[in-house]
Formats: sequence, structure tokens, C-alpha cells
Amino acid sequence: VARLLGANATAVTRTPEHHQRLRDVGATLAITADDETSLTPVDVVIELVGAAHLEAVQAILAPRARIVVIGVGSGARAQIDLRRVMTLRATLTGSTLRARSREEKTEVTERACATLADAWSRGVLRVPVARTFDVAEAAAAYEYFSRPGKFGKVVLVVDAAP
Repeated sequence: VARLLGANATAVTRTPEHHQRLRDVGATLAITADDETSLTPVDVVIELVGAAHLEAVQAILAPRARIVVIGVGSGARAQIDLRRVMTLRATLTGSTLRARSREEKTEVTERACATLADAWSRGVLRVPVARTFDVAEAAAAYEYFSRPGKFGKVVLVVDAAP
């Protein structure tokens, strides 16, 4: 999505084997989490993992950088160097659809569709799927989701047949 919107996206992973896959889905650069400190300062961080990464990304922020937290799979509590945030005039914010009203969810969905639908229909925008599970296997799906090393979404399939 970032690439479609004109950004140079750097993807950070714990798994070096994912570098090529990340480039295949639009990352300009793919690095392993241990290499984050070697990066040129970044303007925006979309934090998908949570506490484990949030502490590390503070070292690579450019002045006036923004961190947007949208996932906390590795934990919800992190150490934040407030002096660094102040010095850089950085912004930390979070976003989730769960807490939004139906109207807000509708607005976000409509904006996303207006921005991305054409790319999706042309196959330019792709969402990698790691594995699918029948909805009856939800516990196994969650266990799989909790393990590190997967690449892509974990999908629950609901059989529409009566």
C-alpha cells in the first residue's frame, strides 16, 4: 500500500528468509530487525508488532517522525525515551478499527476502497496468505498465528453452505 501511495517502504522482519517476499509485495528495502540501527532515519513507522519493535524503532526516527501503532502482538507495554520523542518532535499515535463507530468504519472502508480498489482489481495490490483454516479450527488457527516465522495473513474460512 505504501508503494502504491508513492512512499519508499522499508520492511523489517525477524526472518531473513522473508526479505524477497517483502520486496515482492512492494517493499523498497527489506531488513532483519537486528539491522534497524543501520537505517537512514525514517519519517513514518507503521508498527504492526508492538512492544518488541517499538523500543528499537526509536533509534531510527527522523526529526518530526510519526509512529503509528496498529498491532500489539508482541506486547502492549514498551519503554519510550520521552527525551528522544521531544528532541525529534516525534508523534506517537495508535489506530484500530475495533473501537470506532459504525459510521467511522464505513468512512475508513469507503476511503480505502476509493484509494485501493483499482489496484486490487488489476492484481497490483496483493495480500499474502500464510494459511487458511476452517472456522471450526479457530483454536488451531490462533495457535499458528501466535508462532513467529509465518508470512502473510491467517484466514478463517466460513462455509456458506447450509
